Amino acid sequence: MKKNTRLLLSVVLILSLSLFLFSCGSNDEGTYSDDAGSMDYDRAAEAPMGDDSYQGSYPDSPEITTTSISGDKIIYRQSLTMETDNLQQTVSKMEQDLDRYGGHIFRYQVISEKDESPRGDFTLRVPSASLKEFVDAIRNYGIFTQEVLESDDVSETYYDIEANLRNQTIQERRLLDLLEEAESLSDILTLESELSRIRREIEHLRGYLNRLDDQVQYSTIYLSIQEVDNLEVEGGEFGEQFLENFRNSFRKFQTALESALLWLASYFPFVILAGILLALIGKFYPRFFKKLKRKELPKNRE
Repeated sequence: MKKNTRLLLSVVLILSLSLFLFSCGSNDEGTYSDDAGSMDYDRAAEAPMGDDSYQGSYPDSPEITTTSISGDKIIYRQSLTMETDNLQQTVSKMEQDLDRYGGHIFRYQVISEKDESPRGDFTLRVPSASLKEFVDAIRNYGIFTQEVLESDDVSETYYDIEANLRNQTIQERRLLDLLEEAESLSDILTLESELSRIRREIEHLRGYLNRLDDQVQYSTIYLSIQEVDNLEVEGGEFGEQFLENFRNSFRKFQTALESALLWLASYFPFVILAGILLALIGKFYPRFFKKLKRKELPKNRE
């Protein structure tokens, strides 16, 4: 019985030692951190965005949306700043395109202060395979003043974690087999303790892989939309500029008409009262003026 106990404990120690050495070897750069693919990373750490700047390239392979063992694992982040002449209409069209491409709004904030044009800041999640098509679609809503595309290749980290997960799963099965053969209480407690530790590690690795898969499949877009009074169109052909200027003039006329109607609705009782007074003045003032003029005529003759 003692020999079996010693043999069992020796096997557990050997398994633990081999697992520790494997973990150290597969993670030479330190422990796995959620910061590598976290969506809430500090945007201040990004490269500064210049006018019409561009970094990286759009995904053009369907491998970006798969979770298979092969293929690169790349996380894309897009930062965009846009100017538009109607924030509400732009947001409405953007939501329609999000539904069309299978994306969604992760976070948003609309700021509208007195004497300042409204601005909207949005964090969007869009399937990586449709990232370029979605950006091209919202490009028609206004003018991009800043545009940055960044990518992180997490393939090495992903496959290291995946290999570690397979190894942990193998160790879990071996411990379960040993647990079935254990007879003494101390052996059972030792095996169960080691089994709990390995299962916690497995859950942690699976959760991290799921987060990486989500960020690889769905790109993150940081979109800031500023409403401006005059949307200037630079470059392009004459026909495009002419149509855009015509649209701008029509939008200004529509805005002015809406403002006039809103003003009329706000002061409608006063407008009616002013109309009545003008009508009374127009009706009685000429008579009063004629009577006054007749009274003054004899004095003028003298």
